[in-house]
Amino acid sequence: MICFTTGSEILISPAQVAAQAIEQLPLPLPQIGLAPAPDTTALVGLPVWLWVQGQTWSEVSRTATAGSISVTATATPDRVEWDMGDGSTVTCYNAGRPYTSGSSSSCTHTYERASGSGPYPITATVYWDISWSGGGASGGQTLTRSSESALAVGESQAIIQ
Repeated sequence: MICFTTGSEILISPAQVAAQAIEQLPLPLPQIGLAPAPDTTALVGLPVWLWVQGQTWSEVSRTATAGSISVTATATPDRVEWDMGDGSTVTCYNAGRPYTSGSSSSCTHTYERASGSGPYPITATVYWDISWSGGGASGGQTLTRSSESALAVGESQAIIQ
């Protein structure tokens, strides 16, 4: 943090005010949506749908003011990175969509092996691009929010005569 002083007066830097605006941004933890649901068992070879429930995939802004400096910070969701627990990752550039019969999704993962002794741990991380400007300065950074779930994956075999 940088503070400037003039005599007995302490001046706040635009970066400090930006930090306040960024703290006020409503960046929720992702609520993981899976189909099949985590309380059921997915099957090897069939796609698992991935989405972030209740996630608005649009930018949000907050403004903070200190003295004569006013700074606006804007957060834009960039992507969701899914760690699928089997060594695979899936990157989706949107929130995904809940499963509906007869539709398709670009945000899926197909397991190649059963989960064995326990369910696969799944982590969804939403990456937010943050930009700020005001007080004659500007800047940016990336913030993340993550949540975890788990999904059992089994095998099913059929006999065809």
